[in-house]
Amino acid sequence: MKLILHAGTHKTGTTSIQNVLRKNRIWLAQRGLYYPMGHLGWGGNREVPHHDFAHALADYHRPELMWAWGMLQEMHAHGLMGQTVIFSCEALYRHTLGDRGYAITPTFWADREAYLHRIARWFRHFEIRPILYFREPESFAVSLKHELTVNGAWAGGTMEEFRQHFAPWFDYERQIGLFRRVFGSVEVRSYDDAKHALIADFFNAIGFPVPEGADQEPWLRQRPVSRPVVEAVWKKAALAVGRELTNRL
Repeated sequence: MKLILHAGTHKTGTTSIQNVLRKNRIWLAQRGLYYPMGHLGWGGNREVPHHDFAHALADYHRPELMWAWGMLQEMHAHGLMGQTVIFSCEALYRHTLGDRGYAITPTFWADREAYLHRIARWFRHFEIRPILYFREPESFAVSLKHELTVNGAWAGGTMEEFRQHFAPWFDYERQIGLFRRVFGSVEVRSYDDAKHALIADFFNAIGFPVPEGADQEPWLRQRPVSRPVVEAVWKKAALAVGRELTNRL
């Protein structure tokens, strides 16, 4: 079974890529690429189940962990049918084991590697192909600082203070090294080179056709609207699976 692990980074068009995957998921599934929506976990068409999955694996105390098991079963089912599964979440680039936010601790790198090993262990039945986009560090810092200030994760300070505080996020070589050590390889691409045709670049990189009109759609940068959970039976089954299997990892 094959799994494409699109792990960000932040501020490299990840939301646009995820919206294209979500909007065209049936069309892509017909061509062998499956973008899971968490039906066997969170149910229905939850807004960002990939993010919930990544957050749950960072913190084993989250109640959503058992729902992540359900989503994993969905991914396995489609992988066994011969489809390539794609998982996309930029938080994979920054999470550490035990993380509950954006904390940078003295044990960041050890906890970061432990988190990636946990991801690898959960996806151990797949042949994992990680892919990372990076952007020029200064523009990355400016864009990220603005976002974290707006959402309250950064209380203020100079750009230099921001970069020093979040220094591990800007250590591209060490991050790439971790992915290589845990997964055996990682494909690195330039957001700056691709940003004017990002969607085409992404689909060319993963080896699947670009959905028609994907670069022009007005919803490209908009976040999806979450819908009510409607798959009650599937959620109940996922909870049962989670209770049984959580302690095995």
